[in-house]
Amino acid sequence: MKRLIPLLVVLGLVLAACGGSDEVAATVGTTDILASDVEQLAGQSGEDADPSAQAFSQSLTTLITWSIAEQAAAEQFGYTPTDEEIQDQIDTVLLTAEYDSLGDMAEAEGVAEVTLRRYIHQLMTQDEIYAELEATVEAPTAEAVSNELADAPLNWITVCASHILVATEEEAQNALARISDAEDFAAVATEISVDTQSALNGGSLGCAAAGIYAEPFAVASAEAPIGEVIGPVETQFGYHLILVTERANATDEEVAAAMTQQSIATLADAWFVAAIDSAVVVVTDGYGTWVTDPAPQIVFTAEG
Repeated sequence: MKRLIPLLVVLGLVLAACGGSDEVAATVGTTDILASDVEQLAGQSGEDADPSAQAFSQSLTTLITWSIAEQAAAEQFGYTPTDEEIQDQIDTVLLTAEYDSLGDMAEAEGVAEVTLRRYIHQLMTQDEIYAELEATVEAPTAEAVSNELADAPLNWITVCASHILVATEEEAQNALARISDAEDFAAVATEISVDTQSALNGGSLGCAAAGIYAEPFAVASAEAPIGEVIGPVETQFGYHLILVTERANATDEEVAAAMTQQSIATLADAWFVAAIDSAVVVVTDGYGTWVTDPAPQIVFTAEG
């Protein structure tokens, strides 16, 4: 359930309602999605609900895609969680998140309780889909792991680094001289680095794969002596002084595990695309048009 809180933040942006009726807004297969279902998803219902039609379309899109995933999982994998299984998962979430009740958690997240319950159901479905697909993935061979390490070595080196970014080489040399004269790296970074976000943390970039950085920075951080300030290193962003405090190379087992997860994610993407493309979705007149290209969504219309 690690995805729960971040995705709820996105969910909280989907505020929608449309009239507070039990009119069918769309049908997925044999399942009706009511206008009131969309209101409940958004945590907004009743006579006072008055969001935009575009917002309603966004929430309807969410419910349609959820229904498609749930129906496809039931048809292909025989997965339909019972109310008891859903409640068990809710209890686990509450225990992990340290809430006394689903209502308390829903209030804290700013969504309706019924939305949170349905969302947990959806995550259970997604987890089942991933588990089913994982069973079809073979572990990468030792040769495949070796090739991956050879092809993208910087992606498998984790560096914990700080930097000072300035516009000119002269500025970088002056900063290096200050640090060589015993000024604190973090203090200098906070004072002069034009990377204002990292400057707030004394230049710290945290720990990440070296490969995420611009190539000159990535190579330098992968080779720098631990605890020694190096630079200036020029990238398209300017001139960097770099301080690496920790570095670790991924093991073959870690690379194999990451490759397996990437294979599962690729399969899952293809599975969801196929499920969406094959789903029969009928949208009631006035609620927009369902399209799958370039992305599955309800297209907002003036009549929606």
